[in-house]
Amino acid sequence: MARMTVIQLTISGKRVGILRLGRIGRAIGKRAAAFNCPISYYYRSEKPYPNYTYYPTPVDLASNLMY
Repeated sequence: MARMTVIQLTISGKRVGILRLGRIGRAIGKRAAAFNCPISYYYRSEKPYPNYTYYPTPVDLASNLMY
């Protein structure tokens, strides 16, 4: 009889980076916020989202999400 290995992934509290806050990016941010994830984003200009951290370039966004 084969053994099954269960893999658990915890999303709560993980940092989330979003490129562009269009319709899909905002929907992802809304879902990630429900898991208490700190959200950072890149977009052409800063948007009025007080709980999201803005980065002016995708490189800055990626470098601040690395562990």
